Amino acid sequence: MKKLFFLGLLAILLILGGCSESDSDSDSGSGSEGGRDKEAPPLKNKDLVFKMEFEESGGWNETGHEGWARWCFYNKDEDDFFDSFDLSSMLTNNKVYILTYSFSTNINIDELTTCFYNIGGAPDWHWQNISQWKTVKRNIEKGKLCTGKIVYTPESNAAGLLPEYTHIRFDAHNRNVDTKAIIYFYQFDLEQVDKEALGLETWDVSGKTFDIDSLYTFAKKETTFQSKSNVLHIKPTYGSNEYSDFVMRYDLNGYKGKKIKIEMSMDVYLTTPSWIAWQINSKPTPFYPVVLGAVKGSGGIDTNGNPSSSTPLTANTWHTITGTYTFTVPNTEPTDDNGKQLYLSGQQIAGAEAYFANAAITITVQP
Repeated sequence: MKKLFFLGLLAILLILGGCSESDSDSDSGSGSEGGRDKEAPPLKNKDLVFKMEFEESGGWNETGHEGWARWCFYNKDEDDFFDSFDLSSMLTNNKVYILTYSFSTNINIDELTTCFYNIGGAPDWHWQNISQWKTVKRNIEKGKLCTGKIVYTPESNAAGLLPEYTHIRFDAHNRNVDTKAIIYFYQFDLEQVDKEALGLETWDVSGKTFDIDSLYTFAKKETTFQSKSNVLHIKPTYGSNEYSDFVMRYDLNGYKGKKIKIEMSMDVYLTTPSWIAWQINSKPTPFYPVVLGAVKGSGGIDTNGNPSSSTPLTANTWHTITGTYTFTVPNTEPTDDNGKQLYLSGQQIAGAEAYFANAAITITVQP
């Protein structure tokens, strides 16, 4: 395991596109929008190992770049540590990186994402991601301590790429905040570990096949668990803190252009309290409707009209949940996923290990 101390920014790329209470005396609440709010300093009782200062990405506010992050950090190979970023050999040797982190921030950050990239070298400088984008944390409150783990998995295009042109990138997705993000790291440990054995990639429910995102989810069948039989057991891969947004999903393209009624039920067992929400990825209207379960929120119904709960499902007991939702699947091309995926939300389950039993689903076409 090595500690990463970033020392610079890769200027040529600027044109491309569970938190706990703080022991700081800084203000919490809204972020430093427009520089009006007080920024949070490093936490008093933590040893700072690295101060990551973000820069504004060129072109972030141009037409067509609406998905770009405004604030970015690119490392530069000015330290001996960077010779270890050999994702090509990691791909060959079936290795992944585990990042164990502890940090606080000067401002609120909507979402912090990261990846490895390679720039190819002269004369043909060619930027490309060589690991999938990972979400470190969402809804980060300034001045709060955040800890956790994420996994970087080399992609196939890392093969043959030189480590001296391989770098790491972080994006702070705060497009409406004028104050640059600063992350105060108290721990930033990268460790190469062997790639885990692959778990289940599909789950059959009532004759319908759900695809499991096996890159972020380790799934297996349990013959029996806590008095239930034929149980699906899931947890984040490599002991990390997060699933992907879609833990598992069922493709609704076979119903495109049709009004359907979805009825679902299942027993759920969680090892830590969390929310369970099976949703459809429809936006803007309806906005990610809930078919089964509830999203985190108060009042029983959130601003999008979805069932919500301020209290998570309790841990270490079985819960029986049922739900019904009627929905018209968009009559669009199969490659257009909007409104075409019924999925278990990774944002709501928030990394909790879970077990599912007695699952059933019925989809009927409505007149």
